[in-house]
Amino acid sequence: MLQSALMFLQAIAFLTCCKYVRPSCRITGKDISKFLSDGDEKFLEEACSSWNDYATQGHTGVIELFQAQDIWLCRLGSSRSLDCDISGIQGAARRDVKRSAYYKKCPKGPTLRKEIRSLTYSERRRFLKAVQKLKNTFVGNVSRYDIIARLHDPTIAPQAHFSAAFLPWHREYILRFENALKEIDCFVTLPYWDSTLDYALPDGRDSILWTDKYMGNGDGPVDSGPFSNWSIPEEVQNNVPIFSTQFRDILFRSTSESPGFFTPRSIDAIFEARRFRELVWPVNILFEAVHGRIHNWVGGHMRYLLSVAFDPVFWLHHAFVDCLWEEWREKFQEGDPEIDYVTEDGELHDSPNLADFARGDAHGLRNDYTEKYYKCAPRPTCSVKQPTCNSRYLFCDP
Repeated sequence: MLQSALMFLQAIAFLTCCKYVRPSCRITGKDISKFLSDGDEKFLEEACSSWNDYATQGHTGVIELFQAQDIWLCRLGSSRSLDCDISGIQGAARRDVKRSAYYKKCPKGPTLRKEIRSLTYSERRRFLKAVQKLKNTFVGNVSRYDIIARLHDPTIAPQAHFSAAFLPWHREYILRFENALKEIDCFVTLPYWDSTLDYALPDGRDSILWTDKYMGNGDGPVDSGPFSNWSIPEEVQNNVPIFSTQFRDILFRSTSESPGFFTPRSIDAIFEARRFRELVWPVNILFEAVHGRIHNWVGGHMRYLLSVAFDPVFWLHHAFVDCLWEEWREKFQEGDPEIDYVTEDGELHDSPNLADFARGDAHGLRNDYTEKYYKCAPRPTCSVKQPTCNSRYLFCDP
């Protein structure tokens, strides 16, 4: 048992690196009410309080992995995040002799993350099929998708939310998910969901995103599209108060008529920051709080932090959060982005000699991610010359 526990910690070393400092759950800050509704504020306070309670008291949903599952998780990580004999998709490819001819055709260098509605039909189809196959491929008796989704858990990674580690932790997390997809189809890249485009609709529920072509229906049990009747593990069901016990075992959404998205104004306000400390919950809750609006709007399993990653929409949303962070790093951040670190209590730390508790999450600030692994395509825009935003499903207002 001890050996298994040690292997598990190695497999998710970066994702579990830091001590937990209980954050304040008060929704305060300059002009924060301009970007959050009363419902958003209530949701965030409840989510923060619940996350705190689980992180400090523990719960029954903590997973135990077999050796094969540990090794698989380990090899998905970025090369500097852990000590593993296999790192990332490149390492996996080198050791897969039977499929070596296939991997020789794989793209080299960083892949490009696009807005999901900007994908070609072939790109979208390959992405959705890869996610489906990940769900239906097992290591031991556990779905590979579920293994990754379960890591979004306050007893495993308490620093993932309401802390200075929010952005770097999720950067590594979604990269591992993307690498898991690339093991299935190396031409797949994780797309992002630019929710500002849905904000412009009279009713965001009318978006093409909530149809069979993309993510399936957005209201009630998901019974259409590629994730129809998507199963939720029993231990997750037991810790998530979904509206009716009748639907606890399948993916559930409850999108709202009221808008709950990133907006151009909220992004402009986030981009006013100049140092990393101004983006993190202990100092300025704005970025993480506005990100939470989307979780609240999608509802269902996306509303509860213990189950959010079981809805594939989670990965698209966090890919957008990550791309916004990268856009800010490139355009607005002052100083060296690799060492502009913040400790858990919000103090600025700009020394390369980080304390033990900070060193792991500082890995998430490295430029390696967008130099070696992926880049973000610009957010879709339109003009007289480009009225369709390079997508048949996006258009300019007249």
